[in-house]
Amino acid sequence: MSERRNLAVASLLALSLGCAGAASAQEIKLTLADQNSPTAWGPSHALQPWVKQVEEATKGRVKIEVYPSQTLIKGVDMWKGIRSGIADIGWCVQGYWPEQTPLSDVMSLPFLPISSAEKGSEALWKLYEKFPSVQKEFNEIQPLVLYTSSPNLLVSKKQVRTLEDFKGLKVRVLGGPPTEMAKALGAVPTLIPMPDVYQSLDKGVVDGAAAPWEAVQGFRLYEVAKNYTIAPFYVAYFSVCANKQKWQSRRDHERERAPRREILGQELLRYRRGRRDRAREGRQLRAQPLPGACRPACALDQTRRRTDLGGVDQEDGRQRPQGRTRHPQ
Repeated sequence: MSERRNLAVASLLALSLGCAGAASAQEIKLTLADQNSPTAWGPSHALQPWVKQVEEATKGRVKIEVYPSQTLIKGVDMWKGIRSGIADIGWCVQGYWPEQTPLSDVMSLPFLPISSAEKGSEALWKLYEKFPSVQKEFNEIQPLVLYTSSPNLLVSKKQVRTLEDFKGLKVRVLGGPPTEMAKALGAVPTLIPMPDVYQSLDKGVVDGAAAPWEAVQGFRLYEVAKNYTIAPFYVAYFSVCANKQKWQSRRDHERERAPRREILGQELLRYRRGRRDRAREGRQLRAQPLPGACRPACALDQTRRRTDLGGVDQEDGRQRPQGRTRHPQ
C-alpha cells in the first residue's frame, strides 16, 4: 500500500469520526482503548504507526490518545465500553462474547483450512459485507475492521502428542466453538483473558493455552510453557470498532464526502492481517533478555518442542510420521 493511500485512509477515519460541530481548525481528540501492552507485536507494528499516520494526514488536527494494557477498559468489557462511549474506538476480542456474534463464530470453528491471518481476515470481511444478518450482529457498535489471527497452536507445560494427552488438560480457549472443541478433545476449557494467561500458566491454573504465535511472543508465554503442539485448532477473530453515536455524529456533508465504510475496513485490514502473519514469522526472532532473569533468554525456535497432530506440517503441508517431535534446532 502506497504512502499516498495510507494517508488517504488516515484522513478518512479522521473525517468519519469528527465531531458534528467541529470547526475545520479545531482539534479533535479521540480515545482508543486496547488490552495489549504498547510493546506487544500488534501495537508496536500496526496500531502505533497507524495512529501516527492519522495525526500526520490531518496535520495534527486529529489526536488519538491510546490507552493500552487495559488502563481504560478491561478487555472483557471492551464491547460494552465502546457501546456506552467510555472510549471512542476499541480493540475487541469477539471470542469473549460469543453470544453477541454467533453467526460470525463460523470463523472460529475448529480445523478450518485457514492457513494465514490474511486469508481468514478476507473471508470474515466478505461475510460481513455480503450478509445483512452478520452486519446486524455488530449493530450496537461501528466496526472499522474485522480480522482474524493466524491458526492457534497449543502452548503447554507438558508435551501433548496424542488425543489421550488432552484428557483432563485444563486449556485456555475462547468462548463459542473453541470451547466446544476443547470439550470434544476431552480437555477442560477455561475462559481466561489473554493478559492473564501468563500468570495462570505460571501458577498452574491452566495446563496450556490456545494462542497464535503473536500472543506467544507478545505475552512471553514461552517463559512459562516450553511445549508447542502445532495444529490448526481455530482462529480467533477481532474487531476495531467505534462508538455508534460518535460515528453517526458526522455532519451530512461529511457523510456524502466519505467513501463507503467497507473501503475503510479493507484498508485498515491490511495493517492488521499483515502484522498477524509477520508475527507468526517472528517466532524465530530471539526473545529479549529479561532484567534479573536466572537464565539467558533463548530463541523461540530453540525453546519449543514441536508436535503436529495427524503428522501434517502446517507450514509446508508435507506428511511426517505420526507423533514426531521437532526438537530445538
